[in-house]
Amino acid sequence: MLSAQYCVTLADSNAINRVSKAWVPKEYDREQLWFSRDEVFDNNIKKLESLWNPAKTLRTSIIEGKELNNVQLMIPPGLLNSNGGSMGLTASCKERIEDIPGHIVKYNDWKYNIKGKRQ
Repeated sequence: MLSAQYCVTLADSNAINRVSKAWVPKEYDREQLWFSRDEVFDNNIKKLESLWNPAKTLRTSIIEGKELNNVQLMIPPGLLNSNGGSMGLTASCKERIEDIPGHIVKYNDWKYNIKGKRQ
């Protein structure tokens, strides 16, 4: 029988500062972004910064149905270590939530290479 696992993903903080990051609103110019095809996300990222490669851009958004302080981070496959992402990503899973690293990401403190706004 499988037991529940609690997982956290860790990344190199210098890599986080270097990589492009985009806040993804629920919609933009009356176009639905959440739950859309990758091309829709990619076009939105290009509107924020034409020089960014959407395949190498972290995407952040609030979680639907939650308050503004509940945020999710989407990591595109192009940033995974196995795809040459150079993010130093590691995952840690434990059976007890108390045993996982307790680092909290303060998304509002991100100052480098981030475009868009939380909404």
